[in-house]
Amino acid sequence: MVCIWIFLILLYLTPLCLVAFKLFSFLWLLLSYPLRLTRNIMGIKRRQRDDHNLKGPDFLGKINYLLGNYEYIIRSPRNYSLGFVVTAYLIITNIRSLIHNQAPGENQIYPLILLILTFYTIHHEILTNLKMAEILRTNPSLHPRLFFDIYKNLLGPFFYSIPEKMETISPLGIQFGQTGRSQKSIKPTLNFIGDTAHLAHVCLKALKYVGHEYAREVFDPFASMWGKRLLQVVGAQFEIIGSEKLQNLTGKNILVFNHKSQLDFILAFFALSHIRLASKRGVKVRFITAKDHFLDNPFIYDFLG
Repeated sequence: MVCIWIFLILLYLTPLCLVAFKLFSFLWLLLSYPLRLTRNIMGIKRRQRDDHNLKGPDFLGKINYLLGNYEYIIRSPRNYSLGFVVTAYLIITNIRSLIHNQAPGENQIYPLILLILTFYTIHHEILTNLKMAEILRTNPSLHPRLFFDIYKNLLGPFFYSIPEKMETISPLGIQFGQTGRSQKSIKPTLNFIGDTAHLAHVCLKALKYVGHEYAREVFDPFASMWGKRLLQVVGAQFEIIGSEKLQNLTGKNILVFNHKSQLDFILAFFALSHIRLASKRGVKVRFITAKDHFLDNPFIYDFLG
């Protein structure tokens, strides 16, 4: 039983810290209210604090990032597996209680707490995703490292101040350097799959809670971030040649892409993000078809027709 409790506490470590911090902040605000009221009545002004003092201790920032990174990894598997099991358990036990005319037992209190924590983390996830959508919409050239650092810090339990000055990156000749010899590892692939899922979730939340027009606006910056993150994860060098031929195009244009790997097409959005048409708007890549994905796919071509 002790092992089960330890396992559940570890699963919900970040939301538990978040709830505890919220309660502590509320109690501190409540207890300090008489003092602040007295100061206002007596006309005492508080000494202005500089930005460094407002940031808080560095170790809290590190703890916030670590817990946010942990939540970034464990959140979806936990919420959509354990959360589903707990919900099913509560529904089944309540139906059995109604059938046998019994009152709900005390054993339902703990699953109910877990269910409340699950819904709270889902709500927190939605707010965080909408914040990240707006951050990238207003900063489309944001560096992928900074984007995901902000994302993970916002998932942490403590207050986090979003930087005013943000590092940007251009597709015109970049290199994510690697230290040491190149190694074959599945870790970058797994990391990139997780990052892809999170980027997709942000776009879907923008579509669901803000609307189609907003989702169309944030899609291209997120598709570009998708390519930037791939380059960062694999430590690649990226160079564009001949892009000046695409500047100031008029009318509607069809771009034909060719790629040597299954991941090259991801880079199209980032590679064209600096191009400006004659109308001064950017190139919005929309794939019509891909021969190797559709016509050469036996499942789609032969089975689905």
